[in-house]
Amino acid sequence: MRPSLLVSIMLMVAVLVPAMVHAECPSPERVAEAATVYFANELAAAYTGLTVEDAYCAQRRYVALLERRLGPRGGYKVGFTSRVSQEMYGVKEPARGVMFRSMFLESGVVLNANFGKRPFREADLVVKVKDEGINTARTLLEVARHLDEVIPFIELPNMALAKGEPWNVPEGIAYNMGARLGVVG
Repeated sequence: MRPSLLVSIMLMVAVLVPAMVHAECPSPERVAEAATVYFANELAAAYTGLTVEDAYCAQRRYVALLERRLGPRGGYKVGFTSRVSQEMYGVKEPARGVMFRSMFLESGVVLNANFGKRPFREADLVVKVKDEGINTARTLLEVARHLDEVIPFIELPNMALAKGEPWNVPEGIAYNMGARLGVVG
């Protein structure tokens, strides 16, 4: 093979392969399927091959569909907040999901143990922000000045990907970080 032809082929591969591998925001139909699975409390199929950017696009579509039945948004949940979890999953910053007001349950509620297909529990805190000054805070003390309340919270997420489906950062983001329920202390 001529060296110039070989170089041309290598350049084409270098340009075309990343373009073919790059996922795009999942279609509205695919995201609607994911929302249907959420409401049926069934196991979901992975999107596979998403970038973080595409996963947030999927999450925006997914959350819009959930909002129709779950009602108003109540706040955000954040994952991968510790250095250990970030190193484990190869990320440099936390990822977020949306919680709806209807997901916040009062202390003492009786809950069906099958609230999710792959449920788990996390001890968390709900932090109510007092004002927008938090956006310009530079130290923890400055952040604290802009908080209204810190409330104990038992998060009850559900990462309902079917067995064998890959769970990774983009999948977590696309599926709204598994947001399902939580008990407010």
